[in-house]
Parts: sequence; structure tokens; C-alpha cells
Amino acid sequence: MNYKSRRSFLNANISFIAKKIAGEFAEVLISNEYYELSKEANTESQEILFPGVSKISDTSAEMLYKRLLKVQNESNKFLDSIGNSLSLTNTTGNSFYPSKCLPQKNKEHNEPPLRQTIENGEVQPQITSSHQTTSSNTLPNPCTSPGLPYVSQQKEAMTLPQRKAIIKITKYEFNWAPEATFSFILKVIPGCREKLTNYELKNSKLNILFNLLTSKQADTIIKRLIKIKERNHKSNGKN
Repeated sequence: MNYKSRRSFLNANISFIAKKIAGEFAEVLISNEYYELSKEANTESQEILFPGVSKISDTSAEMLYKRLLKVQNESNKFLDSIGNSLSLTNTTGNSFYPSKCLPQKNKEHNEPPLRQTIENGEVQPQITSSHQTTSSNTLPNPCTSPGLPYVSQQKEAMTLPQRKAIIKITKYEFNWAPEATFSFILKVIPGCREKLTNYELKNSKLNILFNLLTSKQADTIIKRLIKIKERNHKSNGKN
């Protein structure tokens, strides 16, 4: 496709790449990456409001485009590693899933790799009861319960792999709308509610909520989502 200008190219491809990565969550992804770029530029967080792709500066658009290309590359590696080996090992040798906590493949179903399933649009939404009913469940220890991934206990901001794991489960597996994910996170981490403005609460500003989460809180959310998946799997097996 021919573009009239470099800026036209950037505007179109920023949106295209974000939708390819996050689907309905594309706006959340773009806003979050713009927020991270602004933080790296030492912009005061109170002033970081994403005005829209067409309204940011040319320099910011270039930086955002390059950042999304990097996110896309990391996302592809992330999905490949899940589908091919179920062992998320980065270049430093740190494993996202320790060997003794690896989930076991179900040989009877002979399921295709996860990335291929997602890209083919074959992931079916799981029918769940109200996610509000899960808030009182006791969370299992990830290294004593089969199938549960190991997640870090660092007191840092939520990492990119954690964010992608939350989006992957809620969007691609549960077929939740962003508003449902927003509500679920506040049920699991109620302390975040007081950090949000009335406007952010009313409009379910998921990107703002993501920016508030710590790595430990993200771990809790991922464990809770996996707990729901396990319960759904058992329920579907009985039917």
C-alpha cells in the first residue's frame, strides 16, 4: 500500500500492529506503550494522557511505532514458546514455567499449538459463572498444583509477559470485554479502586488500571484466572 507521507504510514501501522497483538485491547496497548514512552522521557505521570495516534508528535509516533514492533516481536516469541514447548525460557535462562510446575499436555485431544489456534480464530470462549464468585477462592501454591505457572514475586511494576498473559486469557480464552476484565481485576485487587478517579472507574479505564498493578498483584490475577480455567475444564468434562 502506498502512503501519502511517512506520518500516514505511521498512523496506519501503529493501529494495525496494536490490533494484531491485542485485538479489542488495541487502544489499551497503544495507550500503555505511550505512557511508558512518556515515563522514560521523564514526563510527569499526571500529564500523560494519550490524545490519539493522529494527535501525537511525529517524533512520538516514530518512537511508538518502533516500540510496538518490539512488542510484536516479543509477543510472537511468547506465543511460540507456549505452543512449542510450554516452557517460557528467556535469553538469560530464567524460566517462566519451572520444570516441576509445567502443565501436562493432554495427549487424547492432540491440540494444535496455541499461537496457530489463536491466529486461525479457533479459540472458543469459555462459559463461566459470574467472575465475582471467584473472589473468595483460596489461591493454590503454583509449585504444588499441577498445571499452574510459576510467576515472580518481585515488588516491581507488572511486566510485559504478565500483561500479555492476562490479556491472552481474558480476551482469547474467556472472550471477556475490557469492562469485564476491569471489574474482575478490581474484585481480585480491591485496593486499586481507591487509586482510580471516579471518571476512570465509571469508564473502566483498563490501561490506567494496568499501570497501577505491581508484579505481585499481576501474579495473583493470573493465578485466579487459571483457577477459573481449571474449574471450567472440570465442569465441561462432566457435561
